[in-house]
Amino acid sequence: MSITSPDDRISFYNPVVATTEFPAQFPVFDNDDIKVFVDGVERDDFAVTATYTEGVSTDAKAVFAVGITGHVQVVGAREPHRTNRFNNGGPLPVRDLNLALDTVESEVQELRRDMGRAVLASYGSSGPALPAPDGNKLIGWNGAGELENKASESESVAAAEAAAEAALAAANAGYLFDSESAFEAANIPLVLQRAVVGIGIDKHDKIRISTPSPAKPWHKQSADGAWWQIDVPAVTLGMLGGTRTYASDNRQAFFDAVEYAQTFDVPVRDCGVYGIVGNVEITGTPVTIEGAVGAPHIWFGTSDDGDSLRPGFKDDIPGLVFIFKNGGTPTSFSLTNRTDDYATVTPCLAVSSVQNTIRRLAIVQDMNVFDASGNYNDIAEVAASLADDFDVGVLVNDTRQNLFDDVTVFGYFSKAGYVVHSKSGDDDPDYNQWIGGSAYGRHGVALIGANDAPAAYGLSGSQFYGVRIGSKDSKARVATDSATAHYSGAADWRCLYIDGDTDGSTAEINGHYFTNCVFRTASDRLIELDHASNVVFAGCIFEHNFYSVPNSTSTPTFIASANTKKGVQFLGCRINYLTMIFHADFVGALAAGIGVFVQGDPIQSRAGWVYSDPNVVGGYAATIVGGDGNVGDPSVQFTKDANNQSAGWKILMDVSAGDPIQFRYAGSSVFDINTTGVRVPAAGERRLIHEVPGALTISGDAITVTRSYHLIATEGGASTDDLVNINGGVAGMRLLLRCSNSGQTITLRRTGNIRLDGSTDKAIATTGSYIELFCDGSLWRQISPVMVTG
Repeated sequence: MSITSPDDRISFYNPVVATTEFPAQFPVFDNDDIKVFVDGVERDDFAVTATYTEGVSTDAKAVFAVGITGHVQVVGAREPHRTNRFNNGGPLPVRDLNLALDTVESEVQELRRDMGRAVLASYGSSGPALPAPDGNKLIGWNGAGELENKASESESVAAAEAAAEAALAAANAGYLFDSESAFEAANIPLVLQRAVVGIGIDKHDKIRISTPSPAKPWHKQSADGAWWQIDVPAVTLGMLGGTRTYASDNRQAFFDAVEYAQTFDVPVRDCGVYGIVGNVEITGTPVTIEGAVGAPHIWFGTSDDGDSLRPGFKDDIPGLVFIFKNGGTPTSFSLTNRTDDYATVTPCLAVSSVQNTIRRLAIVQDMNVFDASGNYNDIAEVAASLADDFDVGVLVNDTRQNLFDDVTVFGYFSKAGYVVHSKSGDDDPDYNQWIGGSAYGRHGVALIGANDAPAAYGLSGSQFYGVRIGSKDSKARVATDSATAHYSGAADWRCLYIDGDTDGSTAEINGHYFTNCVFRTASDRLIELDHASNVVFAGCIFEHNFYSVPNSTSTPTFIASANTKKGVQFLGCRINYLTMIFHADFVGALAAGIGVFVQGDPIQSRAGWVYSDPNVVGGYAATIVGGDGNVGDPSVQFTKDANNQSAGWKILMDVSAGDPIQFRYAGSSVFDINTTGVRVPAAGERRLIHEVPGALTISGDAITVTRSYHLIATEGGASTDDLVNINGGVAGMRLLLRCSNSGQTITLRRTGNIRLDGSTDKAIATTGSYIELFCDGSLWRQISPVMVTG
């Protein structure tokens, strides 16, 4: 007898190269009996080739036009149906009987195969009925053992999460700690991998870790010996042992917080007042240190956050505040190539790495501006409370591309609030940027390089936006007697000081830009530029409130030197004192040809280029463009006194008189040119004025004129000579000629382009002999007789 083996009528293939033909490794009775799935997706872009013998094919193939790869299934999928029928009394061929049974067998095999993929009920029970679909709801059992639509997937997940959180909270109820000491005293079950420690802004997660090597300040052990690590998106000093009080010393907590931030690439984000004994430095990879809220406002004048700088109130200063106190051993920094008092500085904060971000915080030198009762301390009392271990607020130590955003630097620093220093062998401190905030100190901001000899390094691209820059002024306005004492040492105070000698021949430390900044001091010297180039002030305010005491007077000025190269610009600034710019100590001190461009104050709505001029002792020469006084006539003034709109020469268009061009000197009109280009004589003027005569020597019986009045001499100094041709000149020009030597005779002859009265040659033979000619465009014609005098 003949039997067949069980068969699920599926052929599997996994081609890794593009393949087009896939055989069906089971009998096929019709080309429609095959389906093909590629990577679980049914395909219909194939044809079936097959050879049938007695109704059966054993070589059927699915053929694709384009080769395919992946997981391929050739599946028997015959729809149950009969293809023959036997009649009563008719023949029963074995071939037909086998074909009928084989087709039934294949259909049964496929049904058995597909039933194996179905969900089956237990023996003795009926299968469950599926409910109709209802959106994205899930199917589940009810209490009667029936399937029904349950909650949506998201609702089910949320319920599961809530249940899990509730269970975790219950398990964790004893593992939320409000202090480090409570955490370190706890035994925490091994199943818990995370604990929560601290309160407020210091509240943070700790995660269980293996034993660290080495252990860092952010690693802690619980009482059961397990090691844990802080795991936060932003770290505070308080998480690492810092205490938010002025009285505490948080220097180590600062270093630990910065190291954690650098290790895990997160910011230091904090709030509160931290006392620091000694100074701190940022090194290594870039870090962000920022306050959780805006920086406190502490600057010139009272009624700001600096009013809390008094005993018992310093913890009340809002924001993130570092108050630097005496008592430690602060690090001093040697600034190479400096021979002045910047040779060594001791800053509160030194930034010695690149691309850091310091934002929304205050660097404060400890002092008592007021006493405990809120009364202003005099100068001596403030000095007695001053943390004078520090002479600089922030040192940008030869590093580039740092951002200081809303940073307050306040103190009576004996050198500067900010020092940006360029030195040899490191990185030129280019493109540092300040946005908002303030600076205070003897020099509010000092941008410095070498001062003892040209050096092969520079400093450029410093950018200040909206920064308030002061000097060492008293925090509160003081009485005149106190001002006399305070400003007695103010001769070297500056809001801004720039000095950096490079070895370039055309530029010193180059390109510093101040936009919408405020420079304010009662000292007479707001800025000083020595070895500086391309310094631009745009929309800045220069505020000077004086006390009429030495070094605080009504004649403030900026300071510059011949070392400044390239130019300085003041664009749309508020500058109330002309002496700030137009003074021998500033523009008059620049090297010849080095200019200052001014637009707006202190020359009102005009603009001008001002240059040091060696022909003006201690002074300057300026070209100023704009309206004429209060009239508004457009004008250009050439002057040595910018304070006087009538000084020097002025060329203007007199709108009220019909738009002639008027030339004035010292306020008086010299002459006008009307709108047709004709010179208009001054009132009462009836003479033609020739310019100073130019000397010409005849060459080849000809001269070339360059002006309207010439002295002429014979060729080679001969006693006589002929003048036949006159070159140069334009139509309408009048020319006056005079003999330059009484021992020579010059005869004008008409054989060239000269035409003479009576068609006869004319001679001029003494220095008192004159002849006047007129050019008609091609010929010179005599218009007056030869004049002989003397």
